[in-house]
Amino acid sequence: MNLLEIHGIRSNMKQLERTTIADALKSAQTGKEINVKGWVRTRRGNKNVSFVALNDGTTINNIQVVIDIALFGEEYLKPITTGACLSVNGKLVESQGQGQSIEIQAVEVEIYGTADPATYPLQKKGHSLEFLREIAHLRPRTNTFGAVFRMRHHMSYAIHKYFNDRGFFPYAPHHGFRCRRCRFHVRGYHIRYKQSSQNRRRQN
Repeated sequence: MNLLEIHGIRSNMKQLERTTIADALKSAQTGKEINVKGWVRTRRGNKNVSFVALNDGTTINNIQVVIDIALFGEEYLKPITTGACLSVNGKLVESQGQGQSIEIQAVEVEIYGTADPATYPLQKKGHSLEFLREIAHLRPRTNTFGAVFRMRHHMSYAIHKYFNDRGFFPYAPHHGFRCRRCRFHVRGYHIRYKQSSQNRRRQN
């Protein structure tokens, strides 16, 4: 279910089974009409055509969506900025440009949500790790954290599988408490046992 359906708005797009961008980039079936959904990383172009880099989180790589402005109108496409959420029906074709082997020639584009360029924090420029700490809910959309999370997943899975295949049951602890300052900081907990006066009297 998408945002339009949640708000009771009926989509006029042709209903196609969604293809993940990871699968679309690996597909060799050019000429096939597919549907992809994701967030806009970048948009560039001229008065005749727009090139939108779309990503859905299934891969670090983006897929390029080529949009004929005359087909949709500049006014309709104006909200498509970095961070906007789209659903695209189009034909998977071999790319004529550099940087990608395939691309999507858009036939239908539906805008699920917009992102104000004046306030949306993730733009094309690079961002420091300190800045990304302030927008933790958006960090997975960056290449840096996308790579880190994938590496962590594969390392954790490899360790788990190694022990599991040898008859052990790996235990992955999830700490229920932590020092207020210990994340990204060297300071940790110092736990001291404090004996109550009542227990001391019993021992004596």
